[in-house]
Amino acid sequence: MEKILFLAARSYKPKALACPTVMFRGKDWPIESAGDPYFGWRELLIGRSETYEIPGDHEGIFREPNVKILAGQLRACLNNANQTERPTYKETVDGARALSVINDSLK
Repeated sequence: MEKILFLAARSYKPKALACPTVMFRGKDWPIESAGDPYFGWRELLIGRSETYEIPGDHEGIFREPNVKILAGQLRACLNNANQTERPTYKETVDGARALSVINDSLK
């Protein structure tokens, strides 16, 4: 089973997302990032994107006191998302969720 999962992960090609996204990253960037603030995700996030820096490194953002800052920012983002108009989604043939923004005038 591990071999199958390894092969599947190795051949996986992610597709770009045309939906709003929020990224949280540690202020202390790992050397593997090569200075890329999106850690390679930018080409996959083609919709509106927000990025928030949290004190600490990649793992340190999940430890006190940094995790409280992360939780507060996540809470603010979720509250903001609940107050804005949400797009509707439709199921695609492969079971993925595709963004389908429906204009109110077309309903």
